[in-house]
Amino acid sequence: DAERQIGARAPLVRLELRDLRISLARQWEFKGNEAEYIEAAAERELTAQLALALGEVHAALAARGMRPLVVVLEGHTVNAEPADFNEALSLLRAQRVRTDLLDALLIALPDGAVSHD
Repeated sequence: DAERQIGARAPLVRLELRDLRISLARQWEFKGNEAEYIEAAAERELTAQLALALGEVHAALAARGMRPLVVVLEGHTVNAEPADFNEALSLLRAQRVRTDLLDALLIALPDGAVSHD
């Protein structure tokens, strides 16, 4: 079934189609107080696997005449800095992952399947 097929190709992503839930084996890891990845290659792999899973879900939903998923990304910090700094850093991190995920999705999905809203 789709869950097992995706699991074999994207081991960092857990897909539960029945609940329409996608979870990751780990978070994206960022350098200290930055929106830069600690290890870019590892984060690209995580992003690529998530894009693959989202592409499979999109195809399954489209085949049933259903709309694509709405994906919400949230950035987090360790709260070691003032609240305003943490809020801004969280947003920058979420935007970084969003940009990279959209780039990966453009490769994984057919034309017109990705909305940048």
